Amino acid sequence: MTDEELKQLSPLGYYKWHWQMFRANRRVQRMDYIARGLYRELLDEQWSDGSISSDVAELADICGCPVEVMQEKWPQMAGCFLEDGRGRLYNQTLEDQRTVKDAIRVKLAKNGGSGGSQKAFNAKLKLATSKQPLAPASNCKKEAHEPQASTENQSLSGNSLATASNCHIEEKSREEKSREITNAHRNDGDEREDASEVKKAARLKNLTAWAERCHAAYPRKIAKQDSLRTFIKHISKVGKERKISDDSAGAYMLGRVEAYRDSSLVANTPADKIPYPATWANAGHYEDEDAAWTVASAPRPSSKPFEPGINIRPSGDPSQAESDRAFIEFARSQRDKGVISAHDLAVLNGLENSNTAPN
Repeated sequence: MTDEELKQLSPLGYYKWHWQMFRANRRVQRMDYIARGLYRELLDEQWSDGSISSDVAELADICGCPVEVMQEKWPQMAGCFLEDGRGRLYNQTLEDQRTVKDAIRVKLAKNGGSGGSQKAFNAKLKLATSKQPLAPASNCKKEAHEPQASTENQSLSGNSLATASNCHIEEKSREEKSREITNAHRNDGDEREDASEVKKAARLKNLTAWAERCHAAYPRKIAKQDSLRTFIKHISKVGKERKISDDSAGAYMLGRVEAYRDSSLVANTPADKIPYPATWANAGHYEDEDAAWTVASAPRPSSKPFEPGINIRPSGDPSQAESDRAFIEFARSQRDKGVISAHDLAVLNGLENSNTAPN
Protein backbone atom coordinates (compact mmCIF):
# COMPACT_ATOMS: atom_id res chain seq x y z
CA MET A 1 0.00 0.00 0.00
CA THR A 2 1.48 3.35 -1.09
CA ASP A 3 1.68 6.54 0.99
CA GLU A 4 -1.10 8.05 -1.12
CA GLU A 5 -3.33 5.09 -0.34
CA LEU A 6 -2.52 5.46 3.36
CA LYS A 7 -3.56 9.10 3.26
CA GLN A 8 -6.88 8.05 1.72
CA LEU A 9 -7.73 5.84 4.71
CA SER A 10 -10.86 7.33 6.23
CA PRO A 11 -10.91 7.63 10.05
CA LEU A 12 -12.52 4.79 11.95
CA GLY A 13 -16.07 5.44 13.07
CA TYR A 14 -15.19 4.63 16.67
CA TYR A 15 -12.37 4.74 19.23
CA LYS A 16 -11.83 3.20 22.65
CA TRP A 17 -13.13 5.22 25.59
CA HIS A 18 -11.11 4.42 28.72
CA TRP A 19 -13.53 5.65 31.37
CA GLN A 20 -11.25 4.72 34.30
CA MET A 21 -8.38 6.68 32.80
CA PHE A 22 -10.75 9.61 32.13
CA ARG A 23 -12.03 9.70 35.71
CA ALA A 24 -8.57 9.26 37.24
CA ASN A 25 -7.10 12.20 35.33
CA ARG A 26 -6.51 15.14 37.70
CA ARG A 27 -7.22 17.73 35.02
CA VAL A 28 -10.57 16.13 34.21
CA GLN A 29 -11.45 16.01 37.90
CA ARG A 30 -10.95 19.78 38.08
CA MET A 31 -13.30 20.40 35.12
CA ASP A 32 -16.93 21.28 35.69
CA TYR A 33 -19.66 19.46 33.80
CA ILE A 34 -19.74 22.02 30.96
CA ALA A 35 -15.99 21.80 30.37
CA ARG A 36 -16.16 17.98 30.35
CA GLY A 37 -18.85 18.02 27.68
CA LEU A 38 -16.86 20.45 25.52
CA TYR A 39 -13.71 18.37 26.04
CA ARG A 40 -15.42 15.25 24.68
CA GLU A 41 -16.68 17.16 21.64
CA LEU A 42 -13.12 18.31 20.89
CA LEU A 43 -11.79 14.75 21.24
CA ASP A 44 -14.34 13.59 18.65
CA GLU A 45 -13.24 16.41 16.34
CA GLN A 46 -9.58 15.39 16.67
CA TRP A 47 -10.41 11.75 15.88
CA SER A 48 -12.20 12.90 12.74
CA ASP A 49 -9.68 15.49 11.48
CA GLY A 50 -6.42 14.45 13.19
CA SER A 51 -6.13 17.68 15.21
CA ILE A 52 -8.12 20.71 16.36
CA SER A 53 -7.69 24.44 15.87
CA SER A 54 -6.00 26.61 18.49
CA ASP A 55 -8.46 29.44 17.82
CA VAL A 56 -11.09 29.76 20.54
CA ALA A 57 -13.73 31.03 18.12
CA GLU A 58 -13.28 27.98 15.85
CA LEU A 59 -13.44 25.65 18.86
CA ALA A 60 -16.70 27.32 19.94
CA ASP A 61 -18.08 26.79 16.42
CA ILE A 62 -17.09 23.09 16.52
CA CYS A 63 -18.86 22.58 19.87
CA GLY A 64 -21.83 24.78 18.96
CA CYS A 65 -21.47 27.01 22.01
CA PRO A 66 -21.05 30.78 22.48
CA VAL A 67 -17.49 32.08 22.19
CA GLU A 68 -17.75 33.52 25.70
CA VAL A 69 -18.45 30.07 27.12
CA MET A 70 -15.46 28.56 25.30
CA GLN A 71 -13.20 31.40 26.50
CA GLU A 72 -14.30 30.76 30.07
CA LYS A 73 -13.94 26.95 29.96
CA TRP A 74 -10.86 26.59 27.70
CA PRO A 75 -8.31 27.09 30.54
CA GLN A 76 -9.72 23.93 32.18
CA MET A 77 -9.13 21.90 28.99
CA ALA A 78 -5.97 23.45 27.55
CA GLY A 79 -3.61 21.23 29.56
CA CYS A 80 -5.06 18.12 27.86
CA PHE A 81 -3.80 19.16 24.40
CA LEU A 82 -0.33 19.64 22.88
CA GLU A 83 0.83 21.75 19.93
CA ASP A 84 1.92 19.94 16.76
CA GLY A 85 4.17 22.70 15.42
CA ARG A 86 1.65 23.77 12.77
CA GLY A 87 -0.60 25.86 15.00
CA ARG A 88 -2.88 22.86 15.63
CA LEU A 89 -3.59 20.96 18.86
CA TYR A 90 -3.92 17.27 19.65
CA ASN A 91 -4.46 14.95 22.62
CA GLN A 92 -1.49 12.57 22.97
CA THR A 93 -3.47 9.58 24.28
CA LEU A 94 -5.99 9.76 21.44
CA GLU A 95 -3.22 10.17 18.86
CA ASP A 96 -1.39 7.12 20.23
CA GLN A 97 -4.58 5.08 19.80
CA ARG A 98 -4.93 6.32 16.20
CA THR A 99 -1.33 5.29 15.43
CA VAL A 100 -1.93 1.77 16.73
CA LYS A 101 -5.24 1.39 14.87
CA ASP A 102 -3.79 2.69 11.57
CA ALA A 103 -0.83 0.28 11.81
CA ILE A 104 -3.24 -2.64 12.23
CA ARG A 105 -5.43 -1.47 9.35
CA VAL A 106 -2.45 -1.10 7.01
CA LYS A 107 -1.21 -4.56 7.97
CA LEU A 108 -4.62 -6.12 7.34
CA ALA A 109 -4.93 -4.32 4.01
CA LYS A 110 -1.54 -5.59 2.84
CA ASN A 111 -2.30 -9.11 4.03
CA GLY A 112 -5.66 -9.02 2.29
CA GLY A 113 -4.04 -8.00 -0.99
CA SER A 114 -1.41 -10.73 -0.87
CA GLY A 115 -3.98 -13.30 0.22
CA GLY A 116 -6.25 -12.40 -2.71
CA SER A 117 -3.37 -12.82 -5.17
CA GLN A 118 -2.53 -16.25 -3.77
CA LYS A 119 -6.17 -17.37 -3.97
CA ALA A 120 -6.40 -16.25 -7.61
CA PHE A 121 -3.21 -18.16 -8.45
CA ASN A 122 -4.49 -21.32 -6.74
CA ALA A 123 -7.82 -21.06 -8.60
CA LYS A 124 -6.05 -20.83 -11.99
CA LEU A 125 -3.80 -23.77 -11.12
CA LYS A 126 -6.77 -25.87 -10.05
CA LEU A 127 -8.64 -25.03 -13.28
CA ALA A 128 -5.65 -26.01 -15.46
CA THR A 129 -5.09 -29.36 -13.77
CA SER A 130 -8.78 -30.25 -13.91
CA LYS A 131 -8.70 -29.93 -17.71
CA GLN A 132 -5.56 -32.12 -17.91
CA PRO A 133 -6.10 -35.12 -15.62
CA LEU A 134 -2.88 -36.78 -14.51
CA ALA A 135 -2.12 -40.41 -15.35
CA PRO A 136 -1.73 -42.72 -12.34
CA ALA A 137 1.86 -42.76 -11.07
CA SER A 138 1.88 -46.59 -11.13
CA ASN A 139 1.20 -46.58 -14.87
CA CYS A 140 4.07 -44.16 -15.37
CA LYS A 141 6.51 -46.43 -13.63
CA LYS A 142 5.22 -49.52 -15.42
CA GLU A 143 5.43 -47.97 -18.86
CA ALA A 144 8.85 -46.49 -18.17
CA HIS A 145 10.38 -49.86 -17.23
CA GLU A 146 8.66 -52.26 -19.70
CA PRO A 147 11.22 -54.01 -22.03
CA GLN A 148 10.78 -53.68 -25.77
CA ALA A 149 9.80 -57.22 -26.84
CA SER A 150 9.92 -56.94 -30.61
CA THR A 151 10.33 -54.60 -33.53
CA GLU A 152 6.61 -54.61 -34.22
CA ASN A 153 6.02 -53.10 -30.78
CA GLN A 154 8.49 -50.22 -31.23
CA SER A 155 5.76 -47.77 -32.12
CA LEU A 156 3.86 -48.75 -29.00
CA SER A 157 7.06 -48.44 -26.95
CA GLY A 158 7.57 -44.97 -28.38
CA ASN A 159 4.11 -44.00 -27.22
CA SER A 160 4.83 -45.45 -23.78
CA LEU A 161 8.04 -43.41 -23.48
CA ALA A 162 6.15 -40.30 -24.46
CA THR A 163 3.55 -41.08 -21.82
CA ALA A 164 6.28 -41.66 -19.22
CA SER A 165 7.85 -38.35 -20.13
CA ASN A 166 4.51 -36.65 -19.68
CA CYS A 167 4.14 -38.34 -16.30
CA HIS A 168 7.52 -36.98 -15.18
CA ILE A 169 6.44 -33.49 -16.23
CA GLU A 170 3.21 -33.91 -14.30
CA GLU A 171 5.13 -35.16 -11.24
CA LYS A 172 7.31 -32.05 -11.48
CA SER A 173 4.16 -29.93 -11.61
CA ARG A 174 2.99 -31.61 -8.40
CA GLU A 175 6.28 -30.81 -6.69
CA GLU A 176 6.15 -27.17 -7.78
CA LYS A 177 2.59 -26.84 -6.54
CA SER A 178 3.60 -28.40 -3.21
CA ARG A 179 6.48 -25.93 -2.88
CA GLU A 180 4.15 -23.02 -3.63
CA ILE A 181 1.70 -24.16 -0.98
CA THR A 182 4.54 -24.54 1.53
CA ASN A 183 5.84 -21.07 0.70
CA ALA A 184 2.34 -19.63 1.06
CA HIS A 185 2.02 -21.20 4.52
CA ARG A 186 5.45 -19.85 5.44
CA ASN A 187 4.42 -16.35 4.30
CA ASP A 188 1.25 -16.59 6.36
CA GLY A 189 3.35 -17.48 9.39
CA ASP A 190 5.65 -14.51 8.77
CA GLU A 191 2.67 -12.20 8.49
CA ARG A 192 1.21 -13.49 11.75
CA GLU A 193 4.59 -12.95 13.40
CA ASP A 194 4.72 -9.40 12.03
CA ALA A 195 1.23 -8.69 13.36
CA SER A 196 2.31 -10.00 16.75
CA GLU A 197 5.32 -7.67 16.74
CA VAL A 198 3.09 -4.73 15.88
CA LYS A 199 0.79 -5.64 18.77
CA LYS A 200 3.73 -5.95 21.20
CA ALA A 201 5.14 -2.59 20.11
CA ALA A 202 1.76 -0.92 20.56
CA ARG A 203 1.38 -2.41 24.06
CA LEU A 204 4.87 -1.28 25.08
CA LYS A 205 4.14 2.22 23.82
CA ASN A 206 0.92 2.33 25.88
CA LEU A 207 2.67 1.04 29.02
CA THR A 208 5.47 3.57 28.55
CA ALA A 209 2.92 6.39 28.33
CA TRP A 210 1.43 5.29 31.67
CA ALA A 211 4.90 4.99 33.20
CA GLU A 212 5.69 8.54 32.03
CA ARG A 213 2.59 9.81 33.81
CA CYS A 214 3.47 7.94 37.00
CA HIS A 215 7.02 9.30 36.98
CA ALA A 216 5.74 12.84 36.39
CA ALA A 217 3.33 12.52 39.33
CA TYR A 218 5.90 11.02 41.73
CA PRO A 219 7.15 13.57 44.32
CA ARG A 220 10.84 12.92 43.61
CA LYS A 221 11.75 13.04 39.93
CA ILE A 222 15.10 11.27 39.71
CA ALA A 223 16.61 8.30 37.77
CA LYS A 224 13.91 8.54 35.09
CA GLN A 225 14.94 5.60 32.89
CA ASP A 226 15.09 3.22 35.85
CA SER A 227 11.80 4.65 37.04
CA LEU A 228 10.09 4.07 33.68
CA ARG A 229 11.32 0.47 33.42
CA THR A 230 10.11 -0.25 36.94
CA PHE A 231 6.68 1.32 36.50
CA ILE A 232 6.19 -0.58 33.20
CA LYS A 233 7.02 -3.83 34.98
CA HIS A 234 4.67 -3.21 37.89
CA ILE A 235 1.78 -1.88 35.78
CA SER A 236 2.00 -5.08 33.73
CA LYS A 237 2.18 -7.11 36.94
CA VAL A 238 -0.92 -5.43 38.39
CA GLY A 239 -2.86 -6.04 35.18
CA LYS A 240 -1.90 -9.72 35.12
CA GLU A 241 -2.60 -10.35 38.81
CA ARG A 242 -5.93 -8.52 38.82
CA LYS A 243 -6.90 -9.67 35.32
CA ILE A 244 -7.56 -6.13 34.10
CA SER A 245 -6.46 -4.19 31.03
CA ASP A 246 -3.18 -2.28 30.80
CA ASP A 247 -5.11 1.00 30.86
CA SER A 248 -6.98 0.02 34.03
CA ALA A 249 -3.72 -1.08 35.67
CA GLY A 250 -2.01 2.16 34.58
CA ALA A 251 -4.86 4.26 35.97
CA TYR A 252 -4.65 2.36 39.26
CA MET A 253 -0.89 2.88 39.52
CA LEU A 254 -1.20 6.59 38.70
CA GLY A 255 -3.87 7.00 41.35
CA ARG A 256 -1.67 5.35 44.00
CA VAL A 257 1.32 7.51 43.06
CA GLU A 258 -0.79 10.66 43.30
CA ALA A 259 -2.25 9.57 46.65
CA TYR A 260 1.27 9.02 48.00
CA ARG A 261 2.44 12.37 46.61
CA ASP A 262 -0.43 14.22 48.32
CA SER A 263 -0.03 12.39 51.66
CA SER A 264 1.07 14.01 54.90
CA LEU A 265 4.02 11.60 55.01
CA VAL A 266 5.52 13.16 51.88
CA ALA A 267 4.62 16.66 53.05
CA ASN A 268 6.61 16.11 56.27
CA THR A 269 9.56 14.30 54.66
CA PRO A 270 12.59 16.22 53.32
CA ALA A 271 12.89 15.92 49.53
CA ASP A 272 16.20 14.04 49.73
CA LYS A 273 14.67 11.49 52.10
CA ILE A 274 11.84 10.47 49.76
CA PRO A 275 12.64 7.08 48.16
CA TYR A 276 13.62 6.84 44.50
CA PRO A 277 10.54 6.05 42.36
CA ALA A 278 11.96 2.66 41.33
CA THR A 279 12.74 1.80 44.97
CA TRP A 280 9.23 2.81 46.01
CA ALA A 281 7.55 0.71 43.31
CA ASN A 282 9.81 -2.35 43.74
CA ALA A 283 9.00 -2.35 47.46
CA GLY A 284 5.30 -2.61 46.55
CA HIS A 285 4.37 0.60 48.37
CA TYR A 286 1.62 1.27 45.82
CA GLU A 287 -0.29 -1.50 47.62
CA ASP A 288 0.03 0.25 51.02
CA GLU A 289 -3.07 1.50 52.81
CA ASP A 290 -3.49 5.27 52.79
CA ALA A 291 -3.14 5.23 56.59
CA ALA A 292 0.48 4.13 56.18
CA TRP A 293 1.20 7.45 54.47
CA THR A 294 -0.28 9.56 57.29
CA VAL A 295 2.07 11.05 59.87
CA ALA A 296 0.80 10.36 63.39
CA SER A 297 -0.25 13.42 65.37
CA ALA A 298 1.94 14.21 68.36
CA PRO A 299 0.39 14.01 71.86
CA ARG A 300 -0.17 17.58 72.96
CA PRO A 301 1.61 18.54 76.19
CA SER A 302 -1.11 20.89 77.33
CA SER A 303 -4.71 21.69 76.61
CA LYS A 304 -3.69 25.36 76.34
CA PRO A 305 -2.09 26.67 73.13
CA PHE A 306 1.65 27.15 73.40
CA GLU A 307 2.91 30.70 73.16
CA PRO A 308 6.69 31.07 72.73
CA GLY A 309 8.28 33.00 75.58
CA ILE A 310 5.46 32.32 78.01
CA ASN A 311 5.76 29.59 80.63
CA ILE A 312 2.46 27.72 80.50
CA ARG A 313 3.55 24.85 82.75
CA PRO A 314 1.74 24.88 86.09
CA SER A 315 4.23 23.98 88.79
CA GLY A 316 3.78 20.92 90.93
CA ASP A 317 1.32 19.17 88.60
CA PRO A 318 2.44 15.50 88.28
CA SER A 319 0.02 14.68 85.45
CA GLN A 320 1.22 17.68 83.46
CA ALA A 321 4.87 16.69 83.93
CA GLU A 322 4.11 13.16 82.72
CA SER A 323 2.33 14.57 79.66
CA ASP A 324 5.32 16.82 78.95
CA ARG A 325 7.75 13.92 79.12
CA ALA A 326 5.64 11.83 76.74
CA PHE A 327 5.43 14.68 74.26
CA ILE A 328 9.15 15.48 74.46
CA GLU A 329 10.09 11.86 73.80
CA PHE A 330 7.78 11.64 70.79
CA ALA A 331 8.75 15.06 69.37
CA ARG A 332 12.48 14.35 69.68
CA SER A 333 12.08 11.11 67.70
CA GLN A 334 10.13 12.98 65.00
CA ARG A 335 12.77 15.69 64.91
CA ASP A 336 15.55 13.11 64.49
CA LYS A 337 13.67 11.59 61.55
CA GLY A 338 13.16 15.01 59.99
CA VAL A 339 9.35 14.71 59.91
CA ILE A 340 8.34 16.97 62.82
CA SER A 341 5.79 19.70 62.13
CA ALA A 342 6.55 23.37 62.69
CA HIS A 343 4.07 23.61 65.58
CA ASP A 344 5.46 20.57 67.41
CA LEU A 345 9.02 21.85 66.93
CA ALA A 346 8.08 25.19 68.48
CA VAL A 347 6.46 23.43 71.46
CA LEU A 348 9.52 21.17 71.90
CA ASN A 349 11.90 24.12 71.83
CA GLY A 350 9.80 25.90 74.42
CA LEU A 351 9.82 22.88 76.75
CA GLU A 352 13.57 22.35 76.34
CA ASN A 353 14.22 26.00 77.18
CA SER A 354 11.92 26.01 80.23
CA ASN A 355 14.20 23.76 82.35
CA THR A 356 11.37 21.23 82.63
CA ALA A 357 12.61 18.96 79.86
CA PRO A 358 14.46 15.78 80.90
CA ASN A 359 18.05 15.47 79.67
